[in-house]
Amino acid sequence: MTGVKRLKLNSKIRWSKATALLTVAVALLIGMGAAPAMANSPLTTTSSCFTGGCHGYADFAAWHNYHRTTMAIACSTCHTTAPAMKSTADACDGCHSGEVAKHSTRSAGCSTCHHDPVATFTLTYTAGSNGSIVGSSTQVVNSGSAGTAVTATPTSGYHFVSWSDGVATAARTDTNVTANVTASATFAANPVGKISTSLTIRTTRTSAYIGQTFILSGLARPTPGMIGQNMEVYVKKPGKSYWTYTSRRTIYVGPSGTAEWWFRYYLDPNKVASGLVRRGTYLFKAVYNGDATYAASQSTIISVLVR
Repeated sequence: MTGVKRLKLNSKIRWSKATALLTVAVALLIGMGAAPAMANSPLTTTSSCFTGGCHGYADFAAWHNYHRTTMAIACSTCHTTAPAMKSTADACDGCHSGEVAKHSTRSAGCSTCHHDPVATFTLTYTAGSNGSIVGSSTQVVNSGSAGTAVTATPTSGYHFVSWSDGVATAARTDTNVTANVTASATFAANPVGKISTSLTIRTTRTSAYIGQTFILSGLARPTPGMIGQNMEVYVKKPGKSYWTYTSRRTIYVGPSGTAEWWFRYYLDPNKVASGLVRRGTYLFKAVYNGDATYAASQSTIISVLVR
């Protein structure tokens, strides 16, 4: 075959291929029809998601292309507003901001994004007889959130005991709520009878030598009721199994107006021979025996090491 014949044959082949391609392209365009444009937006035919059905701004098409290519989901819906992407750490990336995926795993298919309502719980507080609730007695809170403070307040002559769910303080604030809470406050009458009292005790020395002096002192409550009352100091000496009365004291008004007492204890060396003073650990306590108005009480026990 001559060179001229080859040239003519090749030209015919190229012309036939071109004609075929053109014919296919025209047929496709005719079959698809014109791409529907969104309002006030130019067509974007260069986007890779265009063939999936999205037309309009490249931003929207790219977002749907993410679904179509990455999530293996058909890109069948076009948006007229740009969707805000969620974090890629979400179970189903690509859902609009403020929405959650219908399916919790990618394998289930992230085909629908929707607004799931946040779970809420109700906090209900009631007061039993002889008391009331200060604060909002009924509260609705989101899951994981906290309620507001409420206080169980007794009426005069009564005191708070506890909440029915075991909370021991009258004031409470429920936090990290994950279930409904229903709690009722219980109150009880104040005891009728003598007024309760208390004594404290302290020492200026925790160790001392024979021949030295140290001061025992403390507070008495209630103030001013205990002022003028008499109380006693007791000691248990080394090697003894019993307590010995050592001094009777009158409770006085301290510098700050509180009811106080004090006592000076002297380790007399002249009493060593008789055994009244000896080396070892001395124990001390303050005791109030009570009267017609005030109940008896005693302090804790403290120790002084005599060397």
